[in-house]
Amino acid sequence: MQMHRSGINLRYLGKVRHHSEMDHLHRLLLTEMVARIVKHRIRKAMRNLKDSSDAVLFELITDFLNRVFSKNSLQFWQNEVLPELEQRYSGWGVSQEEREGTPNLKYESIFIYSLGKRIANLVGFKLSKSVRAAMRKQEKFISQAKPFKPEHVIKVYPIVKHIHRIYFEEGHALSRLAASSETNSDVLFDQAVKKYQESLLLKPDDYRSLINLGLSLYLKAKGKTNNASSIREAIEHFQQALEIEPKARMALIHTGTCHMDLAKSELNSEKSIHHITCALKTYEMASEISPKPNECVSDFLCDWGLALATQSSLLSKIGQ
Repeated sequence: MQMHRSGINLRYLGKVRHHSEMDHLHRLLLTEMVARIVKHRIRKAMRNLKDSSDAVLFELITDFLNRVFSKNSLQFWQNEVLPELEQRYSGWGVSQEEREGTPNLKYESIFIYSLGKRIANLVGFKLSKSVRAAMRKQEKFISQAKPFKPEHVIKVYPIVKHIHRIYFEEGHALSRLAASSETNSDVLFDQAVKKYQESLLLKPDDYRSLINLGLSLYLKAKGKTNNASSIREAIEHFQQALEIEPKARMALIHTGTCHMDLAKSELNSEKSIHHITCALKTYEMASEISPKPNECVSDFLCDWGLALATQSSLLSKIGQ
C-alpha cells in the first residue's frame, strides 16, 4: 500500500472503503485491513516467544494462518477479526450487512489469495511455491481443517519498519548544526526541514518529526524581520503534533514561544495581548504535564514569567 507513503494515515482505510462504490476496491481494502489485524496479532505473539528458532516461528505462523483460513475459522472471524475491524477503523470499515453475515466477511468480502500474500509481506515470511499455488484454488483450499503446515513456511525475514527514523535523525543533526553555525544556518535549517518532511511522508503520524519541523522553521525565522508567516507555519506543525499526542509538552512550550515572538512583532496592542494570552494558555497546559527527567525547566519558567509580566505591562498601557 502506497497510501502511507503519500501521507494518508491507514486508520482511514475504513472510511475510504465506506465511500467506495467499486466492488473490487471494496474487497481489496477490506483484505488490507484484515491483513494488518492479523499482522499485529502474529507480531505480538512473536514478541512473547522465549524461543525464536525458525522451527518455533514456523509453527506459530502456521497456527495463525490456519486460524484465519481453515474451514474451522468462523469463530476467529466473528469473535476476533470483526470486533477489531470495528475498533481499529472506528466502525467505518464494515457494512451492516457484513456485520450480520450477509455477505460472509471471509468468503465474499475479501480476496483469499491476496490476504495470504499480504499477511506474509507484512509479517515478513515466505510461503512455499506449492502452498501459494494451492491458495489460488480458493474454495478447495479453505475447506480444509488445516490447509497450512509448518513446512509451507520456508523463510522468516526482518521488516524494517522505522525507516523514517533515518530521516528524523538526519534532520536532528542538521538542525543542531544550523543552531551553532554562524555562516550558513539558513541552508542547514532548510535541509533539516526537508529531512523532517521526508520522515513524515513515511510516517505521517510521527509527532516528534512534526515538532522538530516546526522548531526548525521557527529557529530559522527567529530574529528576522517579516518572519510572521514562518512562525505561524511553525505553530501549525506544533498543533498537528498535539492532535496526535496531546501530552507533547515541548509542542506546547514551543507554541507559547512562537506566540510571544508574534506578540513582539505586532504594532497593535490588542493583537499583542491576544498572542500573549495564547502563550500563557499553552504554558499553563505544559505545566500540567510532567517534564522528562533530563528536561531543563528553568527556561520554560522564565518564559512563562516574562509572558505574565508583558501581559501586565500591556494591559496597564491600554488602561492609561
